[in-house]
Amino acid sequence: MLTNVDVKTRVADFLGIDRTDSTLDGYIQNWENDTIREINSEEDWPYLYGERVTQGVPDKTSGTVNLTKGSGTVNGVGTNFELQDAGQKIQFSGSDDWYRVISVANSTSLQINPGYGQSTANGLTYTLRHFYYELDQDLETVISARQDISPIKIVSIHFRNFDLQLPNGDATGSPQVMYLFGRVNGNLRASLYPYADSVMNIWLRGKLRSADLTADGAEPLIPDEFRTVIVDGSIYRGMLHLNDARSTNHKLIYEA
Repeated sequence: MLTNVDVKTRVADFLGIDRTDSTLDGYIQNWENDTIREINSEEDWPYLYGERVTQGVPDKTSGTVNLTKGSGTVNGVGTNFELQDAGQKIQFSGSDDWYRVISVANSTSLQINPGYGQSTANGLTYTLRHFYYELDQDLETVISARQDISPIKIVSIHFRNFDLQLPNGDATGSPQVMYLFGRVNGNLRASLYPYADSVMNIWLRGKLRSADLTADGAEPLIPDEFRTVIVDGSIYRGMLHLNDARSTNHKLIYEA
């Protein structure tokens, strides 16, 4: 099975390049990654599609919170805030406003934005809801989605259509609609509606993103039986870089 280091070694041996030179080794890595990107863009290859799963999270409501007007600090009593709650939204009793959770210090303390807009109060109930889910890093697009709690297929719509049809949607239950909205850390971000009322797996089928290889043992999405093409393409690119007269002939080998 050809890994990243195997491809680089074959290319270096063919071209007579010393891989112990970090600069030259970097060139080879670039040739390999450029070749992989080119191959992936040539056809709608089956290996570029896959299934991933994200997990719906129900509302958090346990305990109570103390709030100070204008402050972004939320102090909880009997709460179970978690780091994964950062980036989500929280609503407090007595108001329909939602606030963004910008950070979580521990299970009883988090920060919101903007600052609390109502009068200082203690012992308020709250709803902390996961409006968005950060999807797997290698998921480039989502084609379809499903959940196993009910037989209803999850329908993908554009977020503009969601806002037009349900501008203030607040229902919880088994998700029936999903829309994508931006990226977080380079990963797709999705929202489900109704918002999940229990922990449930959401299965996603889509096109995968081929990340550049860096680690020696890394493998491309391209199946092993076709990875010699990566070697040929990398050698061809190396020949162009080195002004090697054999590049024209090797291009024919690469493209055969």
